[in-house]
Amino acid sequence: MSRIFGEVAALYLGLLRTFSTYRQRSPADQRLAVANLGAAIDGWGGSLRLDLHTVLVLARATAW
Repeated sequence: MSRIFGEVAALYLGLLRTFSTYRQRSPADQRLAVANLGAAIDGWGGSLRLDLHTVLVLARATAW
């Protein structure tokens, strides 16, 4: 599924904040990532095309 994030880098940066690899970083690294990615998106004209694939895995605990 593709979604075009038109001129709003904030949408992608908000999505970024939900990724576990982002959340595992220190607050200082998180701020740096947001600043650098925001600047990169602006440098590309303010838009980003993202092909995002998600997998959901569910499990249940078994009774012992």
